[in-house]
Amino acid sequence: KMRCFPSLFIFMMCCPPPDTVPEDELLGCPDGYRHLRREEPDCCGGSRPDHDVFLRQQLAVLGLADGSLEFQNADPTSRADVVMFLERFLLDFDAKSVQAWRYLALSTIHDVGLRLDDWKMQWWRGVPVQVPSLLEAAVAISRRLSEAFFRIEAFHQYLIATKTVKERSVYDDIDPEEIRDAFSAPLTWYLEGVSGRNFLQFEAIPQLQRFLYPYQGLNATASLRVSLLVLNLGDFAKAGFVTLWSLLKHRSVPLRVFVLGDAPGLASWRAAVVELEEGHEAKYLDQVEFEYVDFAISAGFQAFKREYPRECEVSEIGWALLARIVCHEILPPDVDKVIALDLGDVVVFDDVRKLWDLFDDFDDHHILAAAYVDSLHHVNGGAVLYDVRRMRERDFTALVLSAAKSALPPRSGDCIHDQSILNVLWTHWQEYGFSGLSPLMLLPCRWMVVPVAEWQMQWNTPGMWLPEVAQNLRYPGIISADHVEVYCPTALDLLSVWSFLTITTNFNRRVRRLVLDEASKPYRYCAPKTRHCCKCGERASLLHIPGDLKDWPFVTTFFSFHSPPWKVPPAAGLESAQTRNFW
Repeated sequence: KMRCFPSLFIFMMCCPPPDTVPEDELLGCPDGYRHLRREEPDCCGGSRPDHDVFLRQQLAVLGLADGSLEFQNADPTSRADVVMFLERFLLDFDAKSVQAWRYLALSTIHDVGLRLDDWKMQWWRGVPVQVPSLLEAAVAISRRLSEAFFRIEAFHQYLIATKTVKERSVYDDIDPEEIRDAFSAPLTWYLEGVSGRNFLQFEAIPQLQRFLYPYQGLNATASLRVSLLVLNLGDFAKAGFVTLWSLLKHRSVPLRVFVLGDAPGLASWRAAVVELEEGHEAKYLDQVEFEYVDFAISAGFQAFKREYPRECEVSEIGWALLARIVCHEILPPDVDKVIALDLGDVVVFDDVRKLWDLFDDFDDHHILAAAYVDSLHHVNGGAVLYDVRRMRERDFTALVLSAAKSALPPRSGDCIHDQSILNVLWTHWQEYGFSGLSPLMLLPCRWMVVPVAEWQMQWNTPGMWLPEVAQNLRYPGIISADHVEVYCPTALDLLSVWSFLTITTNFNRRVRRLVLDEASKPYRYCAPKTRHCCKCGERASLLHIPGDLKDWPFVTTFFSFHSPPWKVPPAAGLESAQTRNFW
């Protein structure tokens, strides 16, 4: 066979099983060789060995006898060849080969681990002029490292799914401990790689970024002052301040921050500000003015509560959140616009001036703006732009009350907080009988990235993972503590899940086509009936971790990195987040 082709990879690209890959779908086969499968069948082999036998044979050709995957002395090109071979084998030859999935998980983590070791040598002997190239290489390795970890995690779930099918059981009935032996080798490499990933993402890359892009302070010529609205109840100020602290490190403009809260919440926020003003990083509070508002004693808000539908079962936190969506009833009359942000589960990576500038995109009918999160199927209230002047002029309170009433049963029944109203005003606008154009403009995806991997089996179920894996699960789009990207699944990511689809005819061909089509899309997470989508690889300006995503251990590490340098650690953490039960 190899007499017809100059390399193993051209052979693989030109000679996949014809029942899986028709000639018009050959990927990467050079034009000069495409005819051989049709005109010279012996070149591709009239009869083929069993796929597992073929896998072992070809790994041996690559110098890996018995699939041992001993990479220590292999050059990067040879390691990449093995990974490429395994990817192509699974895609074109046998998507259900447990051995191939195991080898792919191992070979990917081996390869990137050695690349990281090489990079560390440059890091330790680096000089300032090398910082840009060091950072560029570190970011590339971090992306590959995230992919390697994600592949091992996918193999973990693949083993559970395989066991479920083999035993004709139910997925949730399989105890992850039952796959521990089969997962032993990948788990060993997974755990050995944790310290390297943490070093790269929480130490090396942030240090290089701070060196290249030091804090510049405020724009001396800036005449604009951005108004923010945050909500703090009880003793949550220190845990919640992480959101504002991340924002302060990237802003170029003065801030006017309105803190809504109950009496304990306002007191705890004042105390937190005093502690930071006395600390060694007080510079970040330069030209930040805090104004405190007890919404519960606002006459306008009390009138709103009296008119709100009694059938809506609104909790204490629900009322506090609803205060944000009628902020025009509460804020001083000189406030024309404001940005409302959730506290504690949001991190900002970009200049808030850029978010404020999106007010300029409002059409005449727009009153507010928020992002639609497709993976959660709703408009999210974690970051909202309010045109307060228009809210007053157009009696927005009456519209909010009408929206709440329209959501009562037999409809959704969801009228319990501000996010409920946001979704009536956009998602259900026409469905619930409102006329004209929606008053809500959608924000660009980068201002509301939610770290979900919804295509992966059991991606948000800690009990379906071995505890060592659950302890280290991380969104694959995290490049560093200050750099998060929209991660879109690759064809292999999807194949590891979709290979269990119950397709009865032309299974290999149809699944292959499905994953290639889906993975080729440059956009993901599009709002229904719009062109508002997330661009694959787009860098996040804001990261939001809603609901029980906060339960994952990496979240605590991530937010700790962005937390202010408190003299006294927070008494309350994310477990007491005000929006913990809301998505």
